[in-house]
Amino acid sequence: MALLVEKEVRAYQTKANTTICPVCASDEEKAKETPLVAEDVIHDPAPMYCVRCKKKIK
Repeated sequence: MALLVEKEVRAYQTKANTTICPVCASDEEKAKETPLVAEDVIHDPAPMYCVRCKKKIK
């Protein structure tokens, strides 16, 4: 049996294809939006920025 390890959430992607960081996301958004975890492959080489706080998402 494998152990389930929770992955680190880098950001949340909204239905409007914008990204918000976990700090800016509300509890409702965390429940309904798609999380982008640390191991997800992002095909866009440009850095991601939070729409709300304008900080670069790691």
